[in-house]
Amino acid sequence: MTSRLSAVIDRTRVLNAIPEDDQRRAHLRADLERLRRRATLLNAGILSSLRGGLCATLLLAIIFLTEFMGFKYAYGAGLLFIIATFFLGVGLFRFAQEAKISVSAEDEHL
Repeated sequence: MTSRLSAVIDRTRVLNAIPEDDQRRAHLRADLERLRRRATLLNAGILSSLRGGLCATLLLAIIFLTEFMGFKYAYGAGLLFIIATFFLGVGLFRFAQEAKISVSAEDEHL
């Protein structure tokens, strides 16, 4: 997702660099709104995936510590697993949304 976000940002910079008086390429600037939407979706997907990863890391730490300390149950482990899976699912959903709108005829021009 980060490499796709980088490509979207690069394309946005290229389109923003087109002068307003360049009649031959000015129509390409209409794609900026779609690129902003893609960047928003990718950013949300990245952040959600990171949250899921943090929850999974915390889950592993809790399970390790409870075993190390001799506790029978890792309280909250099930909840953390559900939260981590939820965040990962949201991240993948956002990525799927971005992938759906990513292909456009405008991407072939410049």
